[in-house]
Amino acid sequence: MKKLLAMVISLTLINSYVSAEGFNYDYIQARIGTTNSKATDELFIIEASKSVHENIALRGGLAYRHGDWSLTGKNKEQTSSQITAEIIFHKEVFSNTEVLLNVGYSNTDYKTTCKTTAALYSCSATTRINNHEAYGGGLGIRQRLSESIETELYYVGVTSNGSPTTNQVHISLMKELSSNLSIGANYRWNTNGADFNQSEVVIRRKF
Repeated sequence: MKKLLAMVISLTLINSYVSAEGFNYDYIQARIGTTNSKATDELFIIEASKSVHENIALRGGLAYRHGDWSLTGKNKEQTSSQITAEIIFHKEVFSNTEVLLNVGYSNTDYKTTCKTTAALYSCSATTRINNHEAYGGGLGIRQRLSESIETELYYVGVTSNGSPTTNQVHISLMKELSSNLSIGANYRWNTNGADFNQSEVVIRRKF
């Protein structure tokens, strides 16, 4: 995954001509990635974004995550499915630069399966957690670096079911391959709480 991310980032740094064209918020995209958490070895996300006002866009998504790991005398596997909804407020402050305000919600169902590998150990066969809700908000900037390259930087806070707020930094870099198709990379990490990072490759199509 790190080699693939490096290749995508290298691809985005080809062109240096800056364009005054505005940003697009009407697209669908696929995100494929991994994290440093043993419970999420792989993740697959489909999202759609749509402008509803000059300065407002809505974005929704479906996500699937999977992970498996071994403990003493046990093997565990976790899957989760998630729906997300976001409101994105965006305002141009300079040519090729927008300030972003994001408010979001997610609802996740988890399924964890445990199998014993030694007679002395026991665990529940299957446990489920349904309707795990989370709320978040972020402040960011979207910058066009060239005619075909743009980046986003977000500082985000997320809380779920009364838990303390987890703060994250999100970075995105996208490269236009054609008038409708782009490829890019996302990276995020926690600035407090548990050690966590997430890396993704993104394919986006405008509509």
